[in-house]
Parts: sequence; structure tokens; C-alpha cells
Amino acid sequence: GLIHTTNISSVTNVTILLTGTFLSLKTGVGPKLTISSGAVTATNDIHTVDTQSDAASADLTTINGGQIGDRLMITVADIARTIVAKDGMGNLTLGADRVLNAIGDTLVLLKHADGKWHQIAFSSVT
Repeated sequence: GLIHTTNISSVTNVTILLTGTFLSLKTGVGPKLTISSGAVTATNDIHTVDTQSDAASADLTTINGGQIGDRLMITVADIARTIVAKDGMGNLTLGADRVLNAIGDTLVLLKHADGKWHQIAFSSVT
């Protein structure tokens, strides 16, 4: 888009050209994501994640969606099931595998220029 304004701190006729893709995830809680073949697709910046067919456990290796600079927070959808976010697999860089299986277990990620989601915070209550 193009922004044109005048009289900014005694500078006149300033034109700013905005280019590139801005953060693409919607703000707020999105729908529950169900892992399929190790992957989910984020649409919002907050999601719960569940296993496919209510399996007891599932590995999360890839998160589709998002642009560079997007932040994403995920939690487990059902504490009767376990989500294991796998470090170094797919597009996740976490430092270690992260287990989400209790209320309060939270993984916060940032999409980097390398196309991967990097952990910026992890909280486990167990």
C-alpha cells in the first residue's frame, strides 16, 4: 500500500511505500488443529492441537502457514492425549522435543527467515 502524508515534524510531502507481506496469522484464538501426517496448518496466533482420530499420542513435525515474524502459541486440546513437538524435524527448531499433555503446557514459536518455526518459550507444568 501507499501512505502519503504532509507536515510530519516539519517534513512535508513524505511518501512511504509499504512493500512485502505483513504478519499473516489472525490475532486471537483459532480453531482446534488436528495433526495429520505430523502436520497442522495455523491460521491464528493461538491454537489448541489434537491428535488424529483421538489417538493417545501424536508427533507434531510441521506447522504450515505463517510468515516471517509471526508468533504462534500452541497448547494441547485434550489432556487425555499427548502432543510431542519434534525438534529438528519438518520445520520445527525447538532445542529439544516438547511434550504437551497438561493444562498450562504451552509452546510459543516465531517464524524465522529460514522458513522454520523457532521456539521462543516453553512452559510445562509436569
